Amino acid sequence: MFNWPNPSRADLQEFFCTGGSWQTWTKPRGVDMVMMFAVGSGASGGGGLSGGTGTARGGGGGGGSSGMVRVLIPVFLLPDILYIQVPAGGASVGAGTLGNSGGITYVSIAPTTSVTDLVLASATTAAAGGAAGTSAGNNAGGAAATNPSSTGSWIFGHVGIFNLITGLLGSNSGTISGANGSAGANQTWGSSGLLMCGGAGGGTVGTGNTDFAGGGISGTLPVFPTIAGGVPPNGAGQDGVEFEKPFRVSGGTGGASGEGGTNIGGRGGDGAIGCGGGGGGGGRTGGAGGRGGDGYVAVWAW
Repeated sequence: MFNWPNPSRADLQEFFCTGGSWQTWTKPRGVDMVMMFAVGSGASGGGGLSGGTGTARGGGGGGGSSGMVRVLIPVFLLPDILYIQVPAGGASVGAGTLGNSGGITYVSIAPTTSVTDLVLASATTAAAGGAAGTSAGNNAGGAAATNPSSTGSWIFGHVGIFNLITGLLGSNSGTISGANGSAGANQTWGSSGLLMCGGAGGGTVGTGNTDFAGGGISGTLPVFPTIAGGVPPNGAGQDGVEFEKPFRVSGGTGGASGEGGTNIGGRGGDGAIGCGGGGGGGGRTGGAGGRGGDGYVAVWAW
């Protein structure tokens, strides 16, 4: 009636990974405010170690997750067209291989990542891949993406109100103590107030040749379910899950070790949007690390 902004009639445009190409957001007619929600991509889990019967074979660490950035900006302070780049998640890796890093999501006034043109970036450093499996076990999860503590040198970022949330690191693989291996370490969904998580660690097998499970995702119902890791022997981790209204996503769970059964360590599960992949299980042939989840951007205007 009085021409005030009405969020109930907001224009929503979503942007997904398109192989790294720049996409465009065009300002709708008659809007006054814009809200952006950006997530970078997650890293992949590490591959489990391969080795013969009677040797110690560690699983891979889970991949780290992206963080999240939200910004509210009056439209008259922005150009009519913005450029958005959404990265792919870290690619899956084979046995005994360090996981691949995730990527950074950008929103800019030009198709460039120059800080003088940026409205926002999802991180200063992308999420890191999980460590490869080793005979020592307890292989580290990948580091989380580190979001900037302020808008820094983003010239156009200074015109908005920001909320910046750092990501979560992936979980370690199982430990090895003499003849004994152990299950991969779990991830706890929702820790540090983040609506996503890293990947869980892969299971290990010690010189005693007993297989162990991959790490899982510990949730709390009804907000988020608990997701089990791969079941020994050889069980693959489960892919991360994604929910809308409200937005909730998770990393992949870890693969079980593989001395028995097919003798192949379980593959780590793939991460959902922005989340880390699970670590592969150790085995006669180590399991592959799960893929990291792609980035994502949503832009509301009203």
